[in-house]
Amino acid sequence: MNWKQLLFPRAVHSAFKRARRAKTALAKPWLTGRLRLGRPAPLARYLGALRHGSQVVRKKQGIVYAVAGDRFVRFAAEPRAMAKLGREYDMWQALRGEGLAAILPHSMALHDVPGGKILESDRLRPIAKEDHAAVALPIVQALLSKARPVVPSGLPATIEAGLAFARQISGGALPQSFASESDIRDAFARPLMTGISHKDLHYRNVMRDDQGKPVLIDLKSCEPERVVAIDLLALACKNLQAQGKQTLVDAAFAAQQRNWRVSELEPILALVDLPRPLWGQIYLLNVIGLHATKRKSGEEVDPFSRALFLRILAKDWRSPIR
Repeated sequence: MNWKQLLFPRAVHSAFKRARRAKTALAKPWLTGRLRLGRPAPLARYLGALRHGSQVVRKKQGIVYAVAGDRFVRFAAEPRAMAKLGREYDMWQALRGEGLAAILPHSMALHDVPGGKILESDRLRPIAKEDHAAVALPIVQALLSKARPVVPSGLPATIEAGLAFARQISGGALPQSFASESDIRDAFARPLMTGISHKDLHYRNVMRDDQGKPVLIDLKSCEPERVVAIDLLALACKNLQAQGKQTLVDAAFAAQQRNWRVSELEPILALVDLPRPLWGQIYLLNVIGLHATKRKSGEEVDPFSRALFLRILAKDWRSPIR
């Protein structure tokens, strides 16, 4: 998800998602038809060997996604797409090695085939948006069970980049209604639970297996030795955004105004070990930092982006409604 989807009005984002879903729905029969005709050949040969009726469910960023019986199969022929499949498999193995097999797909296998790579795993069941928090909780608890309290050597990279970018567009200092830089730095100058970060715990990346057990997917983004609280805040904001009609940043601001008192998210938010009055500001800096790290060195900030970020930074983040 790019920064424009994080910050643009919900109506714009929803229209974008509807168009993308419509495009996927229209493409599925065509892609499955190609598969029946033997294209892409490596995937067609592999699925034929499974002896199951198979169909393509989507193609995204160079990866063809197909289902065959109880198997979920991904095929890639382009170097970047093949690297993603390799990263997914490597992280599955690494997380199993950390003792987290209970929250992962039961099986996964990476195959080198002529012309590409195939990654095969269990076919899982999607969850409803309303079930996100309940299904994610045991996954979060399992990840935190492998974390440990560590005083960070500095700010997380996205927060540091977010601060620098915010200062740049705000004339050298953060707005008084936001938070002071010293408060942000002090928030990370203490022992914080540090461990595996997934970085994208939205409801489509949390599923159930055939026994109903919660399962974490899209593992390629996982990184070790990260402050876990940022993941938890992102999970909460994505949950609120999925339930309502607002951007992720607006969801964070609304939660901040309520002092983050959200009943269905309380079990997850209770695990956040950063200062509660700064949760919204920290999450926003993380979002801004994700944008800033993708910019080219020395690239000028366009007037529209500057105005958009300034409007968000200038909100009164310090005064929750009691």
